[in-house]
Amino acid sequence: MVCKRCGAVMEDGAKVCPACGEGSSPELVPLAELSEVPADPEQLHRELLRLQEYFAPVMEKYETMEDLWLMASHWREPSITHWALGGLFAMALCWLLLWGSETGLNLETSGLPMLVWVIVSAGGYTLSRHQYTRNKQRKDEAALHVENELRQHYNAAENCFLPFEYTAPAAMRELIDGLEKGTIQSFEDYRVRMV
Repeated sequence: MVCKRCGAVMEDGAKVCPACGEGSSPELVPLAELSEVPADPEQLHRELLRLQEYFAPVMEKYETMEDLWLMASHWREPSITHWALGGLFAMALCWLLLWGSETGLNLETSGLPMLVWVIVSAGGYTLSRHQYTRNKQRKDEAALHVENELRQHYNAAENCFLPFEYTAPAAMRELIDGLEKGTIQSFEDYRVRMV
């Protein structure tokens, strides 16, 4: 069996990759059922202020989660093509350095430049791929951990009618501001505008 994530050989029937840990990430905490949305705009406003106060202590966790997911989305996998070109450049540099040297090295039969190309290309790609996989896994696990903490806090909220995504500070502020300014009359108005 081969790992779908890193390509490492795995024992038959293994559920977790021994090289990168694929398959070992914990599940997301399931979200609690939503309460009914208050129909009265004044009651909706009061409930939103109450929920805003409830979620205020974990505001930093929302920012951390967003930062972690943003960082993870900007990471690119290493490119074998870039490493092959880097190895070619290193080989050319090695060849130029040895061209005029008085070492007596016969460049036509010497495999040193080719060895430099193989070491830089294959070695560099392998190391960068391993580092990318390890760092991506750590960031994903950290984001998942923070999201699960937020989901647990969300599930403990009393009479929460907001979907999880709407409990982020920016979304909640926008919803409260819309009610106070009269640009929205209900939670449904806000959800329609967000879609």
